[in-house]
Amino acid sequence: MKKTIATLISVAALASFAKPVQIATARIADAEGITSAANKLGMMSGSPLLSAMATAKINDLGLFKYFGKARQGASIAIPIFADCEKAGAGKATLQDDFAFAILYPIDGKDAFLAAHPGNVASNGMTFVETPDAGELSKLFLAFSPDGKWVSASKCSKLAAQSLSLTDRASKSMKGCVARLEVGKAEMANLVASLDKSSASALDLGAKPNVEKNLKVLKMYTNLAVALRITDAGIEVEGGFAAAEGTEAAKSGLKTLAPNTLASVDTNAIWAAAYAADCGMGQARGQINAFMSLCTKYGLKLDWLGFKSTPNSLSFEIDIPALINYIENEALASVMALDKVGFANELNSITDASEYTSKNEPFTASLSIKGFKPKHTPAEILAKTMPEAAAKPVYNASSTSVYSFAKAVLTQIAAVRPELTEGLAPVLAAVPEDGESGTASITWREGNAHHSLFRISAEDIGKFGAAANAITAQIMMNAMKNSAQEAAVPDEDDDADNDD
Repeated sequence: MKKTIATLISVAALASFAKPVQIATARIADAEGITSAANKLGMMSGSPLLSAMATAKINDLGLFKYFGKARQGASIAIPIFADCEKAGAGKATLQDDFAFAILYPIDGKDAFLAAHPGNVASNGMTFVETPDAGELSKLFLAFSPDGKWVSASKCSKLAAQSLSLTDRASKSMKGCVARLEVGKAEMANLVASLDKSSASALDLGAKPNVEKNLKVLKMYTNLAVALRITDAGIEVEGGFAAAEGTEAAKSGLKTLAPNTLASVDTNAIWAAAYAADCGMGQARGQINAFMSLCTKYGLKLDWLGFKSTPNSLSFEIDIPALINYIENEALASVMALDKVGFANELNSITDASEYTSKNEPFTASLSIKGFKPKHTPAEILAKTMPEAAAKPVYNASSTSVYSFAKAVLTQIAAVRPELTEGLAPVLAAVPEDGESGTASITWREGNAHHSLFRISAEDIGKFGAAANAITAQIMMNAMKNSAQEAAVPDEDDDADNDD
């Protein structure tokens, strides 16, 4: 999904504008919806002050100050445009090579215009110039016939064109804070734009990546990514429909056995399982090739403890060894590195890879030498992502970011206490590791691939408690230093006493 979003931006960067076509639509909740999410996050982290600060910042955002209170029950839509006719002009300034509009739900046209005096109406379009409004200082406005929507853009054509999205923007956000959607028509426009862009991308040195992204995008008929904050935690949900006959349509048809992560080393702090033919063949090959490349060029990775077998990849970080390598050998290794040769071979590894559905089933894991987590990856997955038990999952992973951070800092404090003064009492004060953490799953329903990523409310709460412990330690140290300074006699007072 990350690759796809990056592709959206790369297409926009390679487009100029003569005949704009829509390639994506972003939708965001109104200020009330965003504030509600921020309050929920503040409660999870145990920091009500965070909620208050976030609320103030949200209400002060230029978007909400300019357009006013959004009408309830509707979202704010931001359509994104590229140009199929002149794609590939090779402009380097991203801001000049894509455009957008803002479709905003308002209570009425008259009330809105009254809040923006000095507007000029002509040929069904309104132009408003607002000093000191930043990106919103000069806008063309178009209103829906019922006056419940205003579409705004720096381009009059886009303002008028975006009014067609009112039905889409009226749909429920279903608790989402933000969504990025690429429908069937938008995907066709995106692919057409990228098709033309790839020809001139060679001049920008990006042709191989553009061509790869194009091949991947042609496997999709639509896609969507959503961010929400629920009682369970922070969630990112994504999905795409696979075009018939493509490698994407062939992947994810085989599922993981129940509780597959239980087979992973119980010392692992992170673990993932991949079913057969789920599209991870090139990723695994690249990891193996990269590790071999580092060894070839003298970059020592003994501290990483990498092992590769036909059915598993594992890494074990040796913190003391890593610190010793950084302090004594890393700089010399980097200085002696044949950087051109290394870069060329690294590019060859990435350029040679092609997406394929084929791969053997395997697991991957990461552990910290000398550390045994309180809960195994399998236990964390079950607690964080109970949905996994009811889905035909072909990829699953889990970890506890809190446990990982705490374990690393604890070992650093033990190895280099002189560099971590004050850290030991903080680590002693922070809470124990929780039962849940961060997890993700991917599954299929028909020709649609779905993914769900979640940072649990418990893990967020642990970080909040740790932040409070750090704050308390800082305040305690400050009070201690202040008391010590007060106890030291002033030199002038000593001189007066001598008299």
